[in-house]
Amino acid sequence: MTTAQSEFGQHERAWDKQLFWWHFAFWVMLVLAGISVVFAQISPQAKAITIGALAVQGLAYPLFGKPALEAPQLWGATWRRGAPVYLAIWVLVLIVIASQAGVAPLLLVPAITQAWSMAPSRRWGIVVVSLMVVAVAFGWWLLLDQDFSRLVGQLPFLLTTFIFAVGLGLFIINSELRSAERARLVDQLREAQAEVASAQHAAGVTAERERLAREVHDTLAQGFMSVVIQAQVARAGLAARNDDATLAAIDQMEATARDNLAEARGLVAASSPVELHGENLPDAIRRVTSRWSGESGIAATVLLDEVGALPTEVEIVLLRALQESLTNVARHSAADSVSVVLSTVSGSFPTTTDATTMTEARVRLDITDNGVGFDPGTAVGYGLAGMRARAEAAQGSLVIGPAKSGSAERPGTRISVTLPMGEPHE
Repeated sequence: MTTAQSEFGQHERAWDKQLFWWHFAFWVMLVLAGISVVFAQISPQAKAITIGALAVQGLAYPLFGKPALEAPQLWGATWRRGAPVYLAIWVLVLIVIASQAGVAPLLLVPAITQAWSMAPSRRWGIVVVSLMVVAVAFGWWLLLDQDFSRLVGQLPFLLTTFIFAVGLGLFIINSELRSAERARLVDQLREAQAEVASAQHAAGVTAERERLAREVHDTLAQGFMSVVIQAQVARAGLAARNDDATLAAIDQMEATARDNLAEARGLVAASSPVELHGENLPDAIRRVTSRWSGESGIAATVLLDEVGALPTEVEIVLLRALQESLTNVARHSAADSVSVVLSTVSGSFPTTTDATTMTEARVRLDITDNGVGFDPGTAVGYGLAGMRARAEAAQGSLVIGPAKSGSAERPGTRISVTLPMGEPHE
């Protein structure tokens, strides 16, 4: 289906429903004209010629008129197939019946309406209607023995008929064009809605992929890295025949693998982190930090204020930031101690929607090490970008800088994640 046909589709469906009554009205008018001819006070020859003309019109209708009326109409396009032939027959028939019996006015109604319905434009509609009115006038002129003075008395009727026919036709066309325009706008609206839905779907798919990528990086990837480290420890223990160290490393690998399995199941089920199952955030922070310290051999200090119940999404962001930060400390910092502090802070914070600020209580998680430090502006990695994206999505912020108590040789690093406390979960 072409674009133009789509725009006019609703109009054509409404037109199809009316076609039955157009066909019915034509046949009724044709039969009434035939009956009036039968009872008219005219010669048998005139009756025969008029009945013959009506019969020709009756045959032309199913051959040319009906198919033309049922064909798709696009205003401003070409003629419908068969329409010019059918309308030409109409003009000739009007001349004949007007010159023989004078019953042409009875058939002008269906003739004019069909002309407007078949004409491809306003200009052609006016031309055809004008020809029909002129045909009736010419037929009457013949009927009146070519006496123009006798025809003058009929001119007001013919002029009124012409004005009415043109007005009716323009009304029909304007109504159909408005209907077609409404149909076109509805089609455009549907297309726009489909495009918006498609864009929203694509955005949703992209957001979900990014979420899963962050979850995999912050959980499974870090867990597998821990398994690799413990496997190396176990291999070293086997080489040194240190059974205690080997068994401890194997136990740690098993625990990490079990956690990773639970995390994988949690990702499939789109549930919260395993560390939060059955635990509050402070307990989860203690357990994650303690396990990490045992794996890395880096001393860890945990200081936790009473922050109360927090929304699940806030707890997830803080816990994932802790896991990523501790992993980076173990891999890059060369630190020998880490402090983890959970606290509440109050102050004026910028909103994410405009340049205004608002005063509220927020929760903050600080992870500070005494390592070699780094320049956050030159750091490239998915972990930091993921942490920042999580914090900003939760209307919070991520700040990375040197530790306050660091030295020039070992400035250390402090990562602070600050989030609105929001409404607590049930």
